[in-house]
Amino acid sequence: MRRVLYVGLEHRYICRSVHALPRIIEEASNEFEAYGPGYIWDEQNRLNDKITDFDPDFIFCSDFFLLAGDQLRRKSYGSSEALFLYKLRRFTHYDFTKRELRTWINCVETLIQKNYRSRLVVTTLETDWYKLNTHEINLLRSADYIAGYGSDFMARIEDLPGLGGENWGSQANNNMFFLMQEMKENTICMLDFAQNESFTRRAHSLRGTEWCIPGVQYAARRVAIQKIRRQHCSYRQGRNLMSRILFIPLLPKEIRSHGLDLYNKSFDNAIQDSRYAYTCGSALKYPVTKMFEIPACKTLLVCDPFINCQEAGYRHMYNYISSAPEDIDTWIAWCRKHPEDAESIATRGYELVLRNHSTTARIQQLRMSLDAVSKGVFRGSTWQSGQYILRNLTYQS
Repeated sequence: MRRVLYVGLEHRYICRSVHALPRIIEEASNEFEAYGPGYIWDEQNRLNDKITDFDPDFIFCSDFFLLAGDQLRRKSYGSSEALFLYKLRRFTHYDFTKRELRTWINCVETLIQKNYRSRLVVTTLETDWYKLNTHEINLLRSADYIAGYGSDFMARIEDLPGLGGENWGSQANNNMFFLMQEMKENTICMLDFAQNESFTRRAHSLRGTEWCIPGVQYAARRVAIQKIRRQHCSYRQGRNLMSRILFIPLLPKEIRSHGLDLYNKSFDNAIQDSRYAYTCGSALKYPVTKMFEIPACKTLLVCDPFINCQEAGYRHMYNYISSAPEDIDTWIAWCRKHPEDAESIATRGYELVLRNHSTTARIQQLRMSLDAVSKGVFRGSTWQSGQYILRNLTYQS
């Protein structure tokens, strides 16, 4: 059975893949209900009662919901509740109340106590888990299963020499890497993905911009921008100033919601109007969302590859181009000389993401994993040669 209770915040997050997760979980389940601030809830009807009434096989929550809720519970967030609420408004259009914070705390206390038969699954696509402390790691360890990148797509910080170039690099530790190794047989290897509605096959000849470097300006992306400028390329970054102004936390939620739409649309427009795009997963070499969103737009992905990208199906010069930012000059010249070959590579990248890294694909992969857990045969999942596999079985996506 796949009866699932999702416990979390109903919000429109600035990262769209996180916002899409509850929908993926719902589609992968036989029965689904959601509980928590923003969803249907009753302060008198506690989560314990909800679990008893619904009797789910699985309870899902995000790492952010669990860890931030624990900070609230222990009052270790270093600020007042009012300031905590203000910070929440920086990345969501929803206006949470102090009463809803108390519901959040109650939910987290119930999840931690684990006085229920349901299997607890924590998703790890939301928090900056490269800097989690021992207490936070122990909270994640209390879960029965983790749904996230998995240790196959992570590395020890000692093996990531570029961390010194990131503004936050000194904060990185190995806590999460060692936890994911420890929980390998309890990990549902869920990479980021491209949402179904973001796919487009617009011809490169109809696009007005040569290059795009979207997203957070990690060290490699900053170098790429400098190189592209020196080559006099037309380029876009997808940062809409008006959207950032409208998303100021003090503004009403209706205005912030409009700003959030503009913010996400600005990245869509920049990628879809560009023939080529450069990105990276920071010095941590994560498989970030842009690694999937760029090919979904049939834009040629040129990137500093993420760890074990070949196992996720990425093949240099076949469906993407691998390039350190210092070498992007070479690929600017190559794309200008071979535009048809570049578009063919982009098309194969589009096909890879549509087949294996779309919302629909993630639903199928999660459903397969939950079925294996229900049957008692799940021993973790991973990727091999572009296919999602269960470690102890021959089932493939």
